[in-house]
Amino acid sequence: MRKTCPLLFSSLVFALGLSACGSQTAPPNAEQAPAPTVDQAPADENEVTSPEEMARGVATQVTRAVGDPSRVYALAFRFVVMQNGERAFEAMHHWDRLRERDLVEWTGRDGKARRAAVDLRTHRACGTIAGVVAADADLDALSEQAYQRFINDSYWFVMPLKLQDPGVRLVQQAPRERDGIRYSILHMTFAHVGLTPGDQYWLFINPTSHRIDRWEMKLEGQEGPPTGTSWTDYRDVQGLMLAHDHVSDDGTRHIRFEETGRFDPHDIFDIEGCS
Repeated sequence: MRKTCPLLFSSLVFALGLSACGSQTAPPNAEQAPAPTVDQAPADENEVTSPEEMARGVATQVTRAVGDPSRVYALAFRFVVMQNGERAFEAMHHWDRLRERDLVEWTGRDGKARRAAVDLRTHRACGTIAGVVAADADLDALSEQAYQRFINDSYWFVMPLKLQDPGVRLVQQAPRERDGIRYSILHMTFAHVGLTPGDQYWLFINPTSHRIDRWEMKLEGQEGPPTGTSWTDYRDVQGLMLAHDHVSDDGTRHIRFEETGRFDPHDIFDIEGCS
C-alpha cells in the first residue's frame, strides 16, 4: 500500500481502456465459438493447450458474462469504504467515457473537501480544495490524487472488463475448491504497466455464472500471503452485471458501490476552477 495514497487498497494504476466504442473491452462476436472451460480438453488429442491459451478462453467467458460496455457512455458510482459498520471514506465519481474524463468528489485525510475534473488521457485535473480553486503545487497534487482515485475506485468496479487489456498477463492455474464450488483460477500479473506492476491477483471464476466470486491479491511490496476479498451483490448497471460489494476474508476491509447508473454529462462538468 503506497504511503502517498493510503486509501488505495488496490494500488495498481494504469490507463483503463474502456474506450467510447469499447474497442479494447467489448465482448467478442456472440456468433463465434464459445471459449473452452477450464476442464475442456483440446479437440485434437495431440494439441497442447497452454495455460495462457486456456486463461484467454476463461477471460472471454468472464467478459461475455459482464456484458457489452460499448453502449455505456456515462457511468456514475459512489465508492464507499466501511470500517466497523460505519462509513470511513467515500468518493463520488461521474465518469464520462465518451470524452475520457471523470468528475470525482471526496474528502481527504486533512478534512478538506476536493472536487476535481480529471482528463484521463493527460492525468491533469482542475477543481477546488476546500472551495478554493487549486493552482500551482496544489493543482499538481489534486491532479495526481484525482487520477489515482479514478484508477483505484473504477478498477474495483469494472475489473472484469480489463482482463484482456494490453499488458495484462493471465495464466490458468489448477482449480480450487471453496464452499463446495470448483473454481477456475486465473493468475493475473502485469507487464511493465502502471505504478505498481508487481501487483498480483488470483481470480476465482464461478464455473456456472462465469463471474468472479472472489480474488486474492498480493500488492507490490506486500509481505505475507495474498489476501482474499469477495465479489458479490452483482447488479445490472446499464446492461453490465457488476459486483457492488467486497469484503475481505478477515472482515477488516469492506468496499461497496452505491448510486450506480447513468447520468447526463453535459452540465455536470461545469465546475469552479475549470474553464
